[in-house]
Amino acid sequence: MDLLNEWNNMNKEVIANSETELAGDAQFVKAESTDVLSLIKKHMRAKLMWGRVLSVPPLIGSIFAEAPLKYWLLAFFLVYELLRFLMLRQLKGINYEGNYTAPVKSVLEEQLDIIKKTLRIERIWGYFVVPMAGPVGYVIGSLIRGKSFAVVLESLMSSYTLPVLLLLGIPLIYLAEKMNKYAFGKHIDKLNARLKEIEA
Repeated sequence: MDLLNEWNNMNKEVIANSETELAGDAQFVKAESTDVLSLIKKHMRAKLMWGRVLSVPPLIGSIFAEAPLKYWLLAFFLVYELLRFLMLRQLKGINYEGNYTAPVKSVLEEQLDIIKKTLRIERIWGYFVVPMAGPVGYVIGSLIRGKSFAVVLESLMSSYTLPVLLLLGIPLIYLAEKMNKYAFGKHIDKLNARLKEIEA
């Protein structure tokens, strides 16, 4: 009888320890994934804010400019606003809260998926905006200096100017990728490591 009681007590202790460990895992997942997502949201808010700041001067300039500069300035503003709208719509569709009542492994996989999706949206945003900035800036700058649109367009297309400006976007995209890895990499690595521990 004493042996049976001891065995039952051991079972209860093992179950209690397991539940405590699972609760700890759940808290870790919630805290770590929340940290990553809040960093990403902060990063994206800053990026969208600076984009808005940079897009307002062309809009104001278009009020006073003559054609074709007026149309280029308006086009720059409208393209940015369209991209911003699409970006915000995608971000609103992401559930940042997660379902923390589900098993820890499911929660962890879900949160990792959310993080990767958010970073993928941010990456696509960069692929559109960064390469576009150089050529558009060149055209607008040339038009402001008084050159005709035909001369600017010919200069852009008939020389190495356009390829060079587009190629300048590559190191900037690479730098943005490195910054993202620095900002979020350690958090994602922790979540991946915990997922492997749970799966083991």
